[in-house]
Amino acid sequence: MLRTLPIWIAALTLSGCSSAIPSQTSDPPFFGAARSAATIAHPLPSAADAAAPAALGTLLQDVDDDAPPTFSYPEHWRQHGVDHAALPELLLARGFEPGVTFRAFVLEITFSPTLPVVIGERAFDWDDTSARIWGWNPGSTVKVFAAAAALSRLHQQGFTPDAVATFRGRQEETWSMTEIIHDAITKSGNMSYNRLVQLAGYDWLNEHFFDERSGPAASAINGAYEISNWRRRGESKDLSFAPAIAVQEGERLWEREPAQGVSTPRCAGSACTHLQDLAEVMRRIGLHERLPPEQRLLLGDPEIALLRQALAAQRKRGMEAVDALRAGYGRGDLFLMHKPGFAENWFSDLIYLEDREAHSAWVIVLAARRGRNGLDQGARILGEVLANGELALAEHRPGLRSETLKSLQVQATPEERRAVRQNKKQRAKKKSVAPKKKKR
Repeated sequence: MLRTLPIWIAALTLSGCSSAIPSQTSDPPFFGAARSAATIAHPLPSAADAAAPAALGTLLQDVDDDAPPTFSYPEHWRQHGVDHAALPELLLARGFEPGVTFRAFVLEITFSPTLPVVIGERAFDWDDTSARIWGWNPGSTVKVFAAAAALSRLHQQGFTPDAVATFRGRQEETWSMTEIIHDAITKSGNMSYNRLVQLAGYDWLNEHFFDERSGPAASAINGAYEISNWRRRGESKDLSFAPAIAVQEGERLWEREPAQGVSTPRCAGSACTHLQDLAEVMRRIGLHERLPPEQRLLLGDPEIALLRQALAAQRKRGMEAVDALRAGYGRGDLFLMHKPGFAENWFSDLIYLEDREAHSAWVIVLAARRGRNGLDQGARILGEVLANGELALAEHRPGLRSETLKSLQVQATPEERRAVRQNKKQRAKKKSVAPKKKKR
């Protein structure tokens, strides 16, 4: 017979505490996150897993069996919808000036104070902008997709990050997986990003990684970045074609013939995605060990460790938003990972922020077409809101829009107007230098 036991009994079981069972009021604050559990039960993590993340809904104990206790995970945040109102209300109350291009998504993750487990997740965004694919440029944030996908493809072939890949195109190149991941993620290299897409495989990436199983089901990658340099290497401007590739680690060798992809991507540009897809992949990287197997990326511990190192490393540029967020938050034992992007004057940042003292974490995606400093004010105010617990205390009302934002006459900022003018000039310049088609 199964019976449901409160979460605090799991804490006593793992910590070896011999004190009296606390009252229900000692249960950690839930901040309105759903208590309903998923239907799949998993082995209860041991105390040795204290440094890892896992997700806990309800502990299930079979009182007629000596088998170890199991637990069921909370439902995925997408099951409960996205609140569109609370975030605008909180940021506007602190004087935030959004402009017309600002987008934001915040996934709130609450941990047990005594266990390395998640007890709830809630999603908030800025005025229903987090699921919009069109109308913005994600820039280099999508390099997280390529890195995770390439590592997953090799992991399924039995390789680790110690593997070496040789690309046998017109110019032969050899990369260690550690080197190419750090170059694409930390240094934001475009050539290494293009190679990672080739390594993952155009069809495999767009048909098997961009799906419900991996999380970013609405996204796609199509064209190469930094096309002129890429074509000088003898490569095609789109990434559907991959040269022969040899992957080797010790005695293990995987040789792939040149391949032409045939899948139809969801967009005609170089890449398309939205804030929720970006956040979901960062969530799976940051919480890998704390998630049920069916919600994890198909990666092992070495691959997750490599991605975390690359995302957490200090970078020469792209620190503006994350530095402002940290300044606004201003306290705590913080762990930060992020991947910024900048293209067509759109600056975006994909951030994982964990406060170990507060037993909380957030996956944050911000974007605006206001230049490299266009997110500074919003990121700083958001840091203050999170540090003060204002979002945690907000009621979660999925689908509701902000009445305050509706009443405002939001105007484009000078930076946004300047970006539009610059983009028009760039398009006109491209048209003027484009070769004219000969009349037949």
